[in-house]
Amino acid sequence: MAITRILGATAISPTIPSSVSPGAGKILQVSSQVRNTSQQTIATTTYTDLTSLSIAITPSSTSSKILLKCFVHGVIATTEGFGLQYLRGSTSIVKTGNTSAFFAAHQVGATSVLQIVPFHFIDSPSTTSEVTYKVQAATRNGDAVVFNDGYHSNFYLMEIAG
Repeated sequence: MAITRILGATAISPTIPSSVSPGAGKILQVSSQVRNTSQQTIATTTYTDLTSLSIAITPSSTSSKILLKCFVHGVIATTEGFGLQYLRGSTSIVKTGNTSAFFAAHQVGATSVLQIVPFHFIDSPSTTSEVTYKVQAATRNGDAVVFNDGYHSNFYLMEIAG
């Protein structure tokens, strides 16, 4: 039986494209913050800092990417929810919520529901100066959401070689 090549030769080429530098994709440094301090209640539609979820990192190259990963614990006691946002310095770089796209986790008959929300993003700060990232939250319709009520949130930064 003959073997038939379905893909063209370029699709199986073992060479690395010249636009990719050697070492690209390696993790160069990792920083983390675990918020295990007292609970914080947010009841506003304005994005507000989640206490202690702020990390500074100094990229080693302007081509580096920063992988932001966080897991936020919030207790929702209504049918509403909350949104999350990352800031680089004082600039919003990505957010999950708007007037109709907040996380919600209320169940019929429950008085409150714990929501563990993963929130990840890859940023390109294009600098070798120190950059501070922070996590903010806002609630839909201003309903109260309690963060870190007996639980903790995690925030990680990973510099990835570009």
